[in-house]
Amino acid sequence: MLERVRKVRKARSKWHLRARDGGLVDLDLFVQALRLQFGNLFDGTGQSPDEIIGQLQELQKINVNLSEDLTDAIGLFNEAHHCLRLTFGNAVSVPDPLPLPLRKFMLTRMDFADEKHLTLILEAALGKVLAHLETYLAAGKTISS
Repeated sequence: MLERVRKVRKARSKWHLRARDGGLVDLDLFVQALRLQFGNLFDGTGQSPDEIIGQLQELQKINVNLSEDLTDAIGLFNEAHHCLRLTFGNAVSVPDPLPLPLRKFMLTRMDFADEKHLTLILEAALGKVLAHLETYLAAGKTISS
């Protein structure tokens, strides 16, 4: 499924977090793959990604570093995506660089000193998600349709 998604998505801007490697789609697929892999540990359905990650870490099915990296990425990506959607409605149309009023709003809301700092943290989180996902896949795990 991941391969099919990657063939059709195209990030037009660094702010299109759904279409970026290591972004929201990769993160969602990864968390759901973990949820399926350890499905016997969950009662019912409808757990949030944070709940899934927290439970897997608590039961020592994933390590603390993976848990923290995924949880941090979920918070960061969702907050940035929410700010962008409030302004543009659709993150596909977000220009790069950000318009000044949006940049000020995001930096204030997300508590970053400047866009360079936000970009640095964002790129690091994207890289961590992608690295964890690739490690998971290299270990013989699959995210199938």
